Amino acid sequence: MKVRHKKFGSGLTSPSGKSYTLDNHGLIAKIRNPFNDKSKVIVLAGVRSVGTKSSIIGLTNYADGILRNYKKDLNWALVVQGFDMDSDGKIDNVDILDEVFLPIP
Repeated sequence: MKVRHKKFGSGLTSPSGKSYTLDNHGLIAKIRNPFNDKSKVIVLAGVRSVGTKSSIIGLTNYADGILRNYKKDLNWALVVQGFDMDSDGKIDNVDILDEVFLPIP
């Protein structure tokens, strides 16, 4: 996944070219640590703050579904979309929109 930056746009773009630009879209990823090749880092981010919250809620409250296809020997990323199901203004449910696996260099 890469962060979209053309003309200062915000969003995420998958390797297949699909764009995720809604405020409640978030990213959960495990990648190689850019400062230490022997370790990995977990990235939780969003298009906006509500997207970051979607990533956090997804990983903490829905870990079984989020990590279902996780493979420790690959770079792994998925895009989630958060929803406010009870109309209280807070993200309380998350759907997985896209999942990507890439070899670790």
